[in-house]
Amino acid sequence: MSGGLLDAKAIVRSFLLDRPAIKGLKARVVGKTPDSTEQPWVRITLIDPQNRTGINRVEHLVSYYLQFDCYAGASGGEPEAFELAKAVRSALVEDLPDSVLEEAVVTDVVAISMHPMPDTDLDDARDRFILDVEICMHPR
Repeated sequence: MSGGLLDAKAIVRSFLLDRPAIKGLKARVVGKTPDSTEQPWVRITLIDPQNRTGINRVEHLVSYYLQFDCYAGASGGEPEAFELAKAVRSALVEDLPDSVLEEAVVTDVVAISMHPMPDTDLDDARDRFILDVEICMHPR
């Protein structure tokens, strides 16, 4: 991405990997479904970055609309997917706002939705919760 746009997926991935609750669940945080699905994982997808500066020519404060698919491991079922989704949501909503990170300053985080939706497209269907989150940030 060019201009003032950030690699929101990479920034948020690094942030989540450093959270004790995510580590405690032994969850991976990835940009695509991993080859091995034995352990729980979070897949981050960038849906839409929107300019929030009010001046269309300036990309500074951008609202990144991200989707977090929180999957249970091979034997965790819906309870594990739910615990992972709660941990991700808590980290994003409670810990991320007002953070000054290596590449970005986060100004706001809004959890838009969190709903269960099993993934039946995988060879071994998995329970998951999908979080939709808006994260406003600008380059540091």
